[in-house]
Amino acid sequence: MLKKFNPENVNFYPPCLVYEFTGFKCAGCGMTRAIHNLLNFKFKTAFEYNPLLFLLIIYVIYYIIIFGLYKLKKIIKTEKLVLIPLYILLFLTILFMILRNIF
Repeated sequence: MLKKFNPENVNFYPPCLVYEFTGFKCAGCGMTRAIHNLLNFKFKTAFEYNPLLFLLIIYVIYYIIIFGLYKLKKIIKTEKLVLIPLYILLFLTILFMILRNIF
């Protein structure tokens, strides 16, 4: 459904409550429009709406690989392999949210 119906042309997608109440853009603002454009292979437009989506995709792919290697018993300790990139992603998300509201 998200691929077919553009969030800019229909009104049944929920609005961002953070933006509605505070006027500040959260880290997820534009994510629905970005996913719609990504599903329609408009990568540049998707990146313009929310570049954080691409970092999330990279992290999910990384996590799937680490989880797969763990299940195959190729690696034993996965805590650091999962937590360190997660902390980096959290830091970048907070930084992104601050910077998008400044500029």
